Amino acid sequence: MHDPSQTEAKSEEIESVLDEVQTTFTSSQSVPITDSTNVVDHDKMNVNWLLCAGQLANIFEDLTEIGTVLSKLKTETLPNPIIFILEKGTSLTSLSNNITDEFINHDPGGRGPIISSSQRQYLIALGPHQPKLTRYPVNPNINQCKQHSFSSKWFNEYSLIEYSILKDAVYCFVCSLFPRGAGKLYSDSAWVKTGVNQWHKMKSCGAKKLGKLEQHFSSTSHKAALNDYYLFMTNSNHIDIILNRDNRKKAIQLEQEKDFNKNIVIMLLDIARTLSRQGLAFRGDGDESGGNFMQLVQLLSRHNPLMDRWIKETSTRAYKVHYLGPRSQNEFIELLANETRKIIVKEVKEAIIYSVSADTTPDISHEDRLAVCTRYVNSQGQAVERLLEISKGTDKTGLGTAKQIINILENITLNPGLITFQSYDFASNMSGRYNGTQMKLSELTGHRIPFIPCQAHRLNTFLEHSCDASTIIANMIDTLENLYVFFSASNKSKLKLVKTFIGSTMKDDRLNSLVILGIEKDIVDQLDINKLALQWSKLKERRIEI
Repeated sequence: MHDPSQTEAKSEEIESVLDEVQTTFTSSQSVPITDSTNVVDHDKMNVNWLLCAGQLANIFEDLTEIGTVLSKLKTETLPNPIIFILEKGTSLTSLSNNITDEFINHDPGGRGPIISSSQRQYLIALGPHQPKLTRYPVNPNINQCKQHSFSSKWFNEYSLIEYSILKDAVYCFVCSLFPRGAGKLYSDSAWVKTGVNQWHKMKSCGAKKLGKLEQHFSSTSHKAALNDYYLFMTNSNHIDIILNRDNRKKAIQLEQEKDFNKNIVIMLLDIARTLSRQGLAFRGDGDESGGNFMQLVQLLSRHNPLMDRWIKETSTRAYKVHYLGPRSQNEFIELLANETRKIIVKEVKEAIIYSVSADTTPDISHEDRLAVCTRYVNSQGQAVERLLEISKGTDKTGLGTAKQIINILENITLNPGLITFQSYDFASNMSGRYNGTQMKLSELTGHRIPFIPCQAHRLNTFLEHSCDASTIIANMIDTLENLYVFFSASNKSKLKLVKTFIGSTMKDDRLNSLVILGIEKDIVDQLDINKLALQWSKLKERRIEI
């Protein structure tokens, strides 16, 4: 015979469990929906419909299972609610999560921590929060002369960033989804919690001044979060994930492949920069594999697994591209030289006024080359001299040289009207009072430009007249010249030395680029190779993506 008190106690336990289940449903249904940013556009309607179908299927399965257990409890003579809680607690938790996890803000500024897989699946279905506004708020703490607001162009460059309308700040989508774990101990929490809005520091300013976007997306913590995202997408059994898993997996693999390609192009650009600044030849005589460029690539492949993989996979890559040939090398050289020239032009424009000096010298093929240099005072108050251009001398007259100088200045967007001084040698076509370059340049610019003769050429003229006047002086200068030739082993100009290294059949553009890179070493060392890699990918249609 059953003890009535024992049966009454069991009934109280059953009622307690049922109350807990009812409380769970009541609290779940009472969650307010306050996120106005979760309104989904028509482009994502199909994805959200599948998402809802999957969630409803999970809820129905959990409810069916719980209903079966409740019926069993009612028919059992001695039901055991403790076993019920232990066995079916997972179903209750899953049911609660399926009902409540959907209510999470799409805007990262009001999102809060992500604590469940359902929340991650929901946000992945929506994608990064990237509202494209006509105008974004201005940060009053940033100088108005600098970048002081968010730019929607960054969505194209960094597809995983999110913009918060609530906080006027950017966040990282994958780092928000997976903020903790291996490799994220030293991560910058601002990309997950508070957001980043130092707009003037977002983009890179040289190789040693990476922007905040480039710093974060190349960081170890971001790559770890991206790997967690890939594993989550691979292992998830959610209905919309299952239907789109192959596409998403391909998208992730594409991102990884683009990152790999970008690293290779950066290394190739860096090799080109090193050879150019050192004035070394790129290719061998007839044998491409024996040239300095290819030998440095081989050296890197022996110590760098990325370059080793790049070379080994050439035969299996689409169109068998490798970007190691002469045409690609010329593209790298031209890209580096153009960026160097842009920096020089920017400094000259900031200085407002400047002086020019020019001279011609024959190369090894006996063609005259006109070198145009400029002097100015930079923003640090230092007097700086820079090479602007080297071009073939077409007209040696004063007027022809003056026109060529103005054409060079205008082609690189410098205003000839801001020339304040000019300096040339004592040749009559350059320094002549009536038909020399110094007079014609003043006439063409419309204002008088003071002429300062080159002191080295003035000394040379002085010595020439001294030698004509005295045999003793002539013998002394001749002895000094012989000593100089003996110790220096060469009396060629720098242009001739460069021409000797790179061959006499070189095209003008390549010669001009290499000379600038070989002379302006301090600027070349500061070039942002990451930025140049992106520019290279956009010069023309490439067969790889970066």
